[in-house]
Amino acid sequence: MCAMNPQVPLQLESFFVEALTYRAREGFDVKLPPCERVDVTPNVLLHKETPSRFMVRLEVRVGQQESSNARCELDLRLVGFFVLPEGLEPKIRAAMLVQNAPSILYGVARQVVTETTSNGPWGKVFLPTMDFVAMAANQARTAVAAKTKPDCPVVSDKPASTKR
Repeated sequence: MCAMNPQVPLQLESFFVEALTYRAREGFDVKLPPCERVDVTPNVLLHKETPSRFMVRLEVRVGQQESSNARCELDLRLVGFFVLPEGLEPKIRAAMLVQNAPSILYGVARQVVTETTSNGPWGKVFLPTMDFVAMAANQARTAVAAKTKPDCPVVSDKPASTKR
C-alpha cells in the first residue's frame, strides 16, 4: 500500500456498485423536454476500530415523480471506502466526511448513470451537479432539531453479510 499523499487529505481507496436498477419510461413524451427528478442521500459510516477510515453509502434516485417527463427510473447505491490522515483538525475532518467524500462518490454516480442510460431509447441522462455543502448544512439543522440520531454510526469497513 502506498503512503498517503500529504497534499491530498481525503483519499477514495475503493468503491463498488451495491445496487443498480434501471427502467426506460414508456410514458416519456419526446415532444416535451426531459425532466428528471434526482434525489441524493449520502450516509457516512465510521470504521469501528480505525477512526481515519470511513465508508459512504450514496443513494441516487432518478425520475420517480409521475408528473415529470422523465426518460427513466433509476435507483443506484454506491459504496465508497475512504481514508483520512490522523490528527486532522475536527472542522476539516467533518467537512471531508459529510461534504467532500459524498461529492467524490457522486462523481462516480454521474458516470455510472450516464453509461447506464447511454444505450437507452431516450438518450443519456446526465445527473446535475449537487451542492453537498448546502446538503450537509440542511442535515445539520435537521439533526439539531431531531437530537435523536448520531451523526455517524460506527460500522465495519466491509459490507454486511446476508448469510445467517
